[in-house]
Amino acid sequence: MEDRDCRYPQIYLACTDLQAYASVLEGKKRYPLIVDRDGTVLSFPPIINGITTAITEDTKDIFVDCTGTDINAVKAAVNILTTALAERGAKIRTVRIHQDGKTALAPDLAPARMTIDPGYVNSWIGTSLTPDQMVGCLKRLGHGASVSGPGIEVLAPRYRADILHAVDIAEDVAIGHGFERFGNILPKHATFGRTDPLTEYGDKVKPIMIGLGYFEVVTLTLSNPRDQYEALNLPLDETALRVKNPVSEEHSLVRTSLLPSLMIVLRKNKHRELPQRLFEVGNVVTKGKNRLMMSAAAIHAKAGFTEVKSVVQSVISGMGFTPEIMQGSHPAFVSGRCAELHVGGKRIGVFGEVTPATIEAFELRYPVTALEIDLEALFAMRADAKASAPCA
Repeated sequence: MEDRDCRYPQIYLACTDLQAYASVLEGKKRYPLIVDRDGTVLSFPPIINGITTAITEDTKDIFVDCTGTDINAVKAAVNILTTALAERGAKIRTVRIHQDGKTALAPDLAPARMTIDPGYVNSWIGTSLTPDQMVGCLKRLGHGASVSGPGIEVLAPRYRADILHAVDIAEDVAIGHGFERFGNILPKHATFGRTDPLTEYGDKVKPIMIGLGYFEVVTLTLSNPRDQYEALNLPLDETALRVKNPVSEEHSLVRTSLLPSLMIVLRKNKHRELPQRLFEVGNVVTKGKNRLMMSAAAIHAKAGFTEVKSVVQSVISGMGFTPEIMQGSHPAFVSGRCAELHVGGKRIGVFGEVTPATIEAFELRYPVTALEIDLEALFAMRADAKASAPCA
């Protein structure tokens, strides 16, 4: 591996679809290149691999390279990958890496040494095993282990990157001992769980929507500024919870609205016959807190305000409230064909006909109606109503 000056990386990046990774090299004066003895570039991490090293069915020798920003994570990945290949019959050969005047071998498969107190292990897993019994348990899981004085010397395989603390060894002793040998008595304190009341309340709206002809979907909670704000003609919310190191530009923040997710599902199914009616009950994150919402969208040639209004009225009535429909406005809905939903004098939702600009932003070709209701606000009203009800 060489750390070589490169005059052409900017041009190379512009010609690939992997520009999202370019930030890793931002501000660097030198770029890492993996070359062979003839100077042929084999890999330009973390951007792209060369065609020279493409694996085919005739490949017999594989050079494993791994790049990253955390040296320990990189070493662990190399150890796991190479030992996995060895289990399938491959022979492992090492390479020498020169860095800061030091030489190291990769992969480094020397086991990690730990000395464990048997009493500590027994206290964690609730057993009275002897040191010799613990050694047997650990050997069943591939560890090297032997009794050393009052403790146990453990040689953990290098591919076990999950071994970070003595408690991890205690867990392996429990696994080697056999969970079935711990008995099957119930805990002394019964702590049977139950569904969260808010979740239960959200589930009540689902049969109503299904009865109205809507199909339930469950989408990712991660989204991006383009779908959440730009496509809906909304200003960017600077308080939205961002992902520090997103895997892709599509999943760079936690959603603040369910509607974009439904629009994306409609886009992916635009080759299917119409009408299509979807809904989702799920959490969004606003001001750093989860909030349970319900959103629905319908697409077909005759989708209009009257239809979505009747859906909203049916849902709210079915949940035991009297809906109050008031004129409203929202950048994602057509002016004059948008309304706010109020219950008990509080605004808890919005609905209407989606604007042509938003429809086009999601690459759709037919009218779309949509709604979004704050179920958590409804739940709070229901709880308040119960608390203020007179005792019989």
